[in-house]
Amino acid sequence: MSVPHERPLGRAATPVPLFRWVESSLDEAEYLWRCWERDLATHDRDLAGLSRWVEGRLLGSLEGLRLGVESALDTLLRPALDANDPFRATAAAYALATETSAAGYDALMEALRGAPPERLVGLRRAVELAHSELLVFRLERDLEPLSSPIAAALIDAHVFQQRAPNALLAQALVSSDPMLRAAGLRALRFEKGQVGGELANALASSDLEVSDAAMESGLWRGDAEAWAYCLHSSIQPIPRPRSRLLLALLGSEQRQMPLVDALALESTRREALFALGFAGTRQAAEASLFAMNQPELAPLAAEAFCAITGLDLEQHGFTLPVRAAPVEPIPFEEEDLDGHLVPQPDELLPMPDVARVAKWWRQHEREFSSGPRYLRGRTLTLERLQDALHTEPMRRRHAIALELAVRTRGACNVQTRTFTLEQRRQLACLGEVRAGVAASPLVNVFSRVA
Repeated sequence: MSVPHERPLGRAATPVPLFRWVESSLDEAEYLWRCWERDLATHDRDLAGLSRWVEGRLLGSLEGLRLGVESALDTLLRPALDANDPFRATAAAYALATETSAAGYDALMEALRGAPPERLVGLRRAVELAHSELLVFRLERDLEPLSSPIAAALIDAHVFQQRAPNALLAQALVSSDPMLRAAGLRALRFEKGQVGGELANALASSDLEVSDAAMESGLWRGDAEAWAYCLHSSIQPIPRPRSRLLLALLGSEQRQMPLVDALALESTRREALFALGFAGTRQAAEASLFAMNQPELAPLAAEAFCAITGLDLEQHGFTLPVRAAPVEPIPFEEEDLDGHLVPQPDELLPMPDVARVAKWWRQHEREFSSGPRYLRGRTLTLERLQDALHTEPMRRRHAIALELAVRTRGACNVQTRTFTLEQRRQLACLGEVRAGVAASPLVNVFSRVA
């Protein structure tokens, strides 16, 4: 006689997560994903700090969410894919992208197919961070016919995962949609064949996203026309953040004069200051010190100065107290309703005591010569660029990784916007790459880095 509710021998029950636990995991993942994306652009976290303070907790909450995919798919995850908060939608999409159930995959595919552009960005983020080549290829096949926004998102997922999107590339390069064409041009850095014609045509485009994508991929491939375009576009009076940053990373001290000139224009001075921190020259340090005399530029200028010279504002006590918020509320008619409610990364930088920084420079300026580049007070080399990916603030690592990739023709390639475990795997591979700078038409540009 059997006992009621007795489990048959040899069969283990699959535990079903409680709905409230899955819901709590989603709420936590939404919050932590927002924190994680913010910290990728912050000045007060390095790679170890990101992993220790935010990412470990985020991955734990995402694992809890994945365990509930089957039990809470219709009641929790599908609605989350349409949430107004993009981080909630991204967390739910990541759980589906990394879980193997057919129903979860179908839900992710439906969300991608119907997503407006602003939500598609977050869904693409989930797909690319899943680091599954098979997933991206399945989506290409099953979402046919692909709209331009979805095709661009999938191409960018391929590029994020460091490969060329073979099936989509030809369509993208001849597209009349600038977003899709730019995605295809970004992918050309991983294409093995000759692509000079496509890059040259795109450099002449009037669309800045298209021409900038062609410039960056061209520089990855050592293309002289891309470098000429970078030099020309960086002297324009309109904002061109990418050109000016690449000029700082790759140009000689003499070539970098347009960055100093750009400090005189209100429209370009902030992007020029950010770039000067990567230029690393004595000239850049002096220009940054001079810019500190303008209070609205002082924190950004100090960041650049310290990146070059190695001065630590907080360790030396060279910071000023943060101004307290006004006690009285701002009158409604004076409030900027279009302003950011959350402080931007530049606004969180410490305010320097300019007089004390200037005194420090007078005592140490003889340690810096014209010509060489410096990083934290030391002459820059390829090895130090690699080491900087471990130690520099998160917001500076993206440009450093770009420089390494360009100078080594992609041999040293670290994706600085992925999870730290994957970044550490890529960084471990850098230790095996000591090929130096590949011969290319740009070799004279790279002569300052050994």
